[in-house]
Amino acid sequence: GGMQMVAEAFRNLSATGALVRALELKERFGERVELCPVDVREPFIFERVLDGVDVVFHLVADATPATDLGAIFDVNTRATFALTEAIRIAAPSPDLVVVSTCAPQSVESDDARGMNANRCTKRAADEWVLAEAQRLEIRATVIRFDTVYGPGHCGFGEAQWLVELARGRVAPASALIDTDERRAVLHVMDAVDVLIAAAENLESLRARAWDVSGYSGGVTEWHARIGAVSDCARGPHGPQHETFTITPDTRRFQTIVQWRPTIALDESLREWAASVVAASLEQEARRPMGERRYACSRG
Repeated sequence: GGMQMVAEAFRNLSATGALVRALELKERFGERVELCPVDVREPFIFERVLDGVDVVFHLVADATPATDLGAIFDVNTRATFALTEAIRIAAPSPDLVVVSTCAPQSVESDDARGMNANRCTKRAADEWVLAEAQRLEIRATVIRFDTVYGPGHCGFGEAQWLVELARGRVAPASALIDTDERRAVLHVMDAVDVLIAAAENLESLRARAWDVSGYSGGVTEWHARIGAVSDCARGPHGPQHETFTITPDTRRFQTIVQWRPTIALDESLREWAASVVAASLEQEARRPMGERRYACSRG
């Protein structure tokens, strides 16, 4: 409708490939994108960038393995607190769509296998946003994705299980297989459509968290599907570090916003495996044995 979409990116751009992708966005969309390369942990930065903004899409998160708990809390939770405070005092207050992860389900269900610093701090941020939205009458919602894949994917965080499957490091006979344990993937372009649809339907969605997934399946199904589309050299099976969770029912969200995934699964997975997974294998092969580790970001 008449909603003005203003795109701004503010982060410290330290994540793998972040600066390159930011510059590509600027080159593609020109004046429609304003880049503000600052750190979300800076005090008062949100107040400086919200002027004239109608909708805030809050995507910043630190999915780094828990080596710096303070940094993870600052990025995932404290920065979200600061954002809601800036929205509260802005005149008029912009709408807010927060991007989160389905993984907090494991926290809610007391499943200790799924608990880590990223998920706990994201859960705290989600609850804060929803409580403040109701208290202050701010139009806001939380969208919880399971696994988002596609161009620009860095291969860590919640998507690590997908990378490990494509690289042949998760055995289909894993002891963690359970008929109720599933994971779901969503192409990044479908995820963008979800966020736009959410922003356009905030009155109907109201201040609550919505679990949104695309194509779901169990570990055996995903192993067969990834094996069929990936031409990568198969590595030795290793331990399954990422548990499969119970993928939520997203039909209510889909009914409210009239959204369905449109990107073909197998074709997009094949393109993703050819670009992201093959590149990560090549990078790892060039590293000395003692330096092989996953890439991490900090905010």
